[in-house]
This record gives sequence, structure tokens and C-alpha cells, in this order.
Amino acid sequence: MNMTPKTAGNNGQKATSKQPELSLLLAHQVDIECLGNTIINLEDLIATKQREVREAAAAVPSIEHLSRTREDLLAAVAVGQATHGEVQAFDTKSEAEKKAHQEALATAKRIANEASQAVAGLQRKLAEAQGKLHALHSRDTSLLRAVVMNQAETTCREYVKAALAVKAAYLRLTALDGLLKSKGLKPAGIISGGVPINLPVFQLPACEGQFNPNWPDSIFSDSLAYVSGATNQAADDLLEELRASGVTLI
Repeated sequence: MNMTPKTAGNNGQKATSKQPELSLLLAHQVDIECLGNTIINLEDLIATKQREVREAAAAVPSIEHLSRTREDLLAAVAVGQATHGEVQAFDTKSEAEKKAHQEALATAKRIANEASQAVAGLQRKLAEAQGKLHALHSRDTSLLRAVVMNQAETTCREYVKAALAVKAAYLRLTALDGLLKSKGLKPAGIISGGVPINLPVFQLPACEGQFNPNWPDSIFSDSLAYVSGATNQAADDLLEELRASGVTLI
């Protein structure tokens, strides 16, 4: 599920101001996004420091060839193919390379030492941020459920209102159908066969008290209407209404 927070306009601000559960969830998502960005940044910084260590080590010039060359030169002296003066000249020339090696090595060690300390600190910050993110995610379910349940309760109030309107209309139509049939009026009835209906109760506060104790699962049903006497009552109410309006042929 994509829960990425989006910038809301005035309508969105009005909507969230009336839905504190939604406001909490959106703020929660922003916190998650911010911590996620912090974690990514810390991981990038750690990777950068580790790369600095590798680059500094790679920048240290090798002097292994100097030892091999000096060994070969001394061997040449031993067999009379070179002189000690050549060895001294080589040593003098090698000093510059050795010095550059030592300087680069010292720099690499300094960088590695500073970087390792920085990485240690960054890793502690990373662990802290990851812990906070884990704690935030532990609230995902409860905050999301609060939003969904708030929407469900709002919708259920609308449903109950509509269900009661359907109940009233259904009972009136069945009463009118009964009157057509009892008086032999053509067409003889407006209901073709049975018209089963059942408007269920939802397990939400808005549905509390909206059901018959003998039918706890329904706000209204055709069976409930018949058993409870609502069908007969609707027929009586219809006759009374028509007579009150001046109709005498019933």
C-alpha cells in the first residue's frame, strides 16, 4: 500500500482538520519519510568515509620494486658487474621515492583513523535512527486502523440513515401493493412474487439500537417486518393517511 504523504490543498486541510485520525496518520507518514531520508543520508556518509580510506590507501606508492632492484644491484656487485658507487647512487635516488611513500602512508593512516572514528559515530546515529524508524512502524497498524474505522463509522451513520429510509419506503410500497390486491385494482399489485430484503447490522456504534432484539443481525428485513407486525402497521397507517386526505372508497 502506497502511503507516501502528499501536499494537501485547502480542501485537504479542511478534511484533515475534521478527521484527527487522518491528521495523525499523515504526520506519522511524514515522520517515517524524514527518518527514512536521514537513514539514507547516514548510509551515504558512511559509504563516503569508507571510500576515502580505500582511495587514500590506493594513493600510497609502492616501493617494493626498490628492494628488488637493490638486491639485484648488490648481486651484480658480488659478481663484479657493478660497483658500490652505483649502489650508493641508487640509494640516493631511492630516497625521494621512499620519502613520498612515507608521506603518503602517513596521510593514509591519518585519513583511515579519522574516517574510522567518523564511521563509528555515524553508525551509532544510524542505529539510533533505525531504532526510531522501527518504533514508528510499530504504530502503523493502529494509526491506519483508526483512520479506516473512522471512515467506517462515518459511512455507517449514512448507511443507517439510508436503511431507515429504505425501510419506510419498502413498508409503504408493500402496503400500497396490498391495497391494490385487496381492492382488485388493475394491475393487481406492484410486486412480482416475493421481494426478499435484508439490511444487515454492522458491528459499529452507529448501528447500536437500530435492530430488533429478536433479529440482532438486521436493521430491517422482509421477514422481520412480517413477524414484528410492521407490515400490518404500515397497511393501517396507509389507510388512515388516505382517509384523512378524503379518500372514502376504501
